[in-house]
Amino acid sequence: MTNYERIKAMSIEEMAAFVEAAGRNNCQKICVYRQGSENCKKLPCQTGIKHWLERESK
Repeated sequence: MTNYERIKAMSIEEMAAFVEAAGRNNCQKICVYRQGSENCKKLPCQTGIKHWLERESK
């Protein structure tokens, strides 16, 4: 199951908590690029988040 599939399966309460937590932590928790890395600097956050969504969930 990918992170995207896991998020789609969340209840409204789980989704609200996830969105609230993600906003608080900027994109560090939902981006595949280490903050400050070359990829973080040269690629848009949306790209890193898309790659995170496509990864297998833990």
